[in-house]
Amino acid sequence: MEYSGSGSLDEGGTRKVDFLFRGPDVKDRSVYGTRDVLSLNYSGKNLSLLLGDRLYSISPLAERLTYGRGAETSFHSGGLEIGSFYMETRWDEPKEKEIGAYARYKLNDKLNIKLNFLNKRKDASLSISAYEANIYTIQTIIEPSSTFNLGLEYGHSFNKRESESEDLAHRVTLDGEVSKRVWYTFENTYAGSTFLGYYNDVLYSNGTVAVSIYRNLRGNFSYRIYENNLDLDPVKSIAPREQSYRGVLSYPFAFGTSVSLDYEVLSRKDELSPAQFDYDENIWRLGLGQSFNKFSLQTYTEMVTFQNKLISDTDKTLERYRIYAYFHPSAKQSYSLFTRIGHNSFTGDPVRTTSIGASASFQVKNILSMGLSYQKNNLNNEKLPQQDYFISTIDFKLPNNHFVSLKVRWFKFEYIDKEDYSFFAAYTIPINISAMKKKSFGVIKGRVINRDEAGIHPLQDIVLTVDGLSTVTNQRGEFIFPSLKPGTYSLKVDQKSMGLKKITTEPIPISIEVQGGEITFREIGVSTTCQVSGRVVLFALGTKKMFGDRNNVLKKELFITGTGEIKHGQCEKNELKEVGGLGQILVEISNG
Repeated sequence: MEYSGSGSLDEGGTRKVDFLFRGPDVKDRSVYGTRDVLSLNYSGKNLSLLLGDRLYSISPLAERLTYGRGAETSFHSGGLEIGSFYMETRWDEPKEKEIGAYARYKLNDKLNIKLNFLNKRKDASLSISAYEANIYTIQTIIEPSSTFNLGLEYGHSFNKRESESEDLAHRVTLDGEVSKRVWYTFENTYAGSTFLGYYNDVLYSNGTVAVSIYRNLRGNFSYRIYENNLDLDPVKSIAPREQSYRGVLSYPFAFGTSVSLDYEVLSRKDELSPAQFDYDENIWRLGLGQSFNKFSLQTYTEMVTFQNKLISDTDKTLERYRIYAYFHPSAKQSYSLFTRIGHNSFTGDPVRTTSIGASASFQVKNILSMGLSYQKNNLNNEKLPQQDYFISTIDFKLPNNHFVSLKVRWFKFEYIDKEDYSFFAAYTIPINISAMKKKSFGVIKGRVINRDEAGIHPLQDIVLTVDGLSTVTNQRGEFIFPSLKPGTYSLKVDQKSMGLKKITTEPIPISIEVQGGEITFREIGVSTTCQVSGRVVLFALGTKKMFGDRNNVLKKELFITGTGEIKHGQCEKNELKEVGGLGQILVEISNG
């Protein structure tokens, strides 16, 4: 069961609330199982209050992101912001408890400073001893221009574990763009072995430079350095040291073809003795793609030279090939195919495998949407078991805007007789609860019905417009223009959507007065058109020409011209002779 929602408590949207109540906790029952959640959040112009389960954060060094249950409040006015929170982690045993507080001051758009405090503590367990840490950090963000954005954070941790200790941490980020052709981003983070913030006992550095070389030719160059267990503590079992350098060139052609070339050098080893791993990789990747109007094809080739220094100095060459095909015939349909052939990994004990898969998704009149996916792994491989996956999702919208969702997942593993099934069903009911009436705009609602039949027969897919805004009637013939400023509007009905033989029973456009905070309802009737047709005919009497019509003749109002003589008098019907139609005559019809 889940109850969730969000909305605004005032007309200007400055006071907002959102909530989520879900339970019970059935994560361990099924792959579709969900965790229980209690969450209620309020944000106003100067005050915010967040209660319940969420990701809590205070700064990258102190606490970047930790999921727990607690409360957080913040006050902000002008460039000043002050906040604090208390939380307990959800699924750790024993739970970690954190109290955080911060003060941020934004001097201007180019400089702001933030002071952070975090107290975190945890009781002892079988694997770790009890600890408590007080962490203080200071952050500065300097943004003088778009070409140079500098972020600095310095932290100090005071710890109580088996003995008292303290340690330092720092983090530097730099990013920007140069002359709209070069973009760069760099990060360097260091945290000492007894710094007990978000980072601990780590040195991490990475950077990327992207360059627009010439026309559509793009270059991307990056590096990554990672070190853990900096003091080579044997209790931590490993001390990984990793370095990676990568370069990518790509070029998309105007006729839909794209080419990319990627080269990466990776070195990873364990500094502790005896080392658990020590290897080098040189990876080449070639990508070729072709896009058409509704179809695209992408291929990748990966060639790797792998050297395991713990076993031998002999290089081993591995490869992998991937192909993706995507077909998008319409906005409501898509189909894809993929295959992967080659070594399943480039480390450990790689073996050659083949995997294939297909997926399809389509939507029917915004009511029914379906998705199907199938994948088969480890074909024609004697070392690894074959794996089959099938996933299906169905979402159905009922006429009352309720939703039904169904999901099915099926697994089958070779050498295991039992197959695995998972089913999920959800019924969603939308509820609109008005907290206040907005007077800054009004609403036009209505329906379009067929007047030719007795009773109410709604007309679907009729297009209506109001001052450039358009909407379409639903299955019940209903339409709505939800956000209109108070005033007079002209409502029009698109003739093509009704059909050429249909017409509204009242003149179009319809003038409607919209008042703030009110709903104006209008019912529009549609009927089959009728037709009035005829001819304007010229008659003659003998050889003489006559101007007039037949009705006037029978009423003894006859005007005849000949050689200039005009005769008034009675004329018999059989004396008149039709001599043709009379053109250039304006005919008018009116009602009332």
